[in-house]
Amino acid sequence: MRPTQIVIALSLVGAGGAALLGLLGWAGVVAVPVVAALAGFLACFSVGKFALAADGVVRLNGGGVDPRQDYAWPWLFWLWFGLKLVAGAVAMVAAAWLLGHPGTIAA
Repeated sequence: MRPTQIVIALSLVGAGGAALLGLLGWAGVVAVPVVAALAGFLACFSVGKFALAADGVVRLNGGGVDPRQDYAWPWLFWLWFGLKLVAGAVAMVAAAWLLGHPGTIAA
């Protein structure tokens, strides 16, 4: 198992835990603001997206099957790669903003 796959698995577990924590906070079972749980979910989602992109580059550089063969045209791999980076960056910025401005969204 490649290290990037381990990071992807851990980010999925973290995102699931943050989602569960958010639901429990929303229900009033735990004293966790929903905004903080949402920020944690977005941060884990972002790390997962970056790890997926890194895994694609590792495979591209000889760490397995060439990922460009999965697409009809090789440039589609780079489009996929760019979209993963953009989605990860947007999620990380949103998570940082939510953590920096916790009172702006009603919990």
